[in-house]
This record gives sequence, C-alpha cells and structure tokens, in this order.
Amino acid sequence: MNDKQKRFCEEYVVTLNGAQSAINAGYSERTARQKAYELLSQDNIQDFIQELQEKKSKELNITFEDVVSQMYDIATNADRDGDRIKALEQTAKLLGFYEKDNLQSSVKVNSTPTVIRFEDVRKLNDE
Repeated sequence: MNDKQKRFCEEYVVTLNGAQSAINAGYSERTARQKAYELLSQDNIQDFIQELQEKKSKELNITFEDVVSQMYDIATNADRDGDRIKALEQTAKLLGFYEKDNLQSSVKVNSTPTVIRFEDVRKLNDE
C-alpha cells in the first residue's frame, strides 16, 4: 500500500465519504468517486480501514453500540424536530438502512453487522 492509499484510508475513517476522502488524499476531483470505489474494493484497503476504526474505537473507549444508543437517545428526546430528524438519519446510516443507495454498498468494512433493536436501546437507556 502506498502513501496516498494510506492517506485515503485515514481520511475515510474520518469522513466515511469515499469521494471526499479520495480528494483529501490527493486524488483528482474529477475521478474521485471512481477511485474511491476502486480503493474500497481492495481487501488490503478494507483491512487497513477496519484496523484504523478498531484502533480509534479503543482510543476513545467507545463502541458502535454506544454511538447508536446515543443517537437514538437524541432522536427520541431532542427538543427541535430538525435535531430529531438529523439524529434519526444518522442512526439509520449507522445501521446500514441507506446501503442500497450508497455507491460503495459492496464494501465490507465493518461487515459484521451488530443487530440492535430499538427496544433494546430503550431498555439500556432506562437502566
């Protein structure tokens, strides 16, 4: 893996946006979407992204379940409708509800899904 590819992976962990990550890593804006798709199709790229995500999760002492739980809490308790809608959208993205619309839907980064039912999240929040 070359330096530009590593930079792409580091950017992707932050943005979760393939095209923007490609641009930030130094790839052409004109071909960024295609380049992101190509990069995210490579096993070594996916493995490195997953490694970076796991490292960041450990550094922050936060799990996927923590993030989803907090987003759901915001979605159900926000004072403004706009905040509630944004939180629901983000929660849906985290859970993969928009995957069919995503250009990179074939990417297997974090491919082991964690099934979280909203009833379970509500119970956790009530404890």
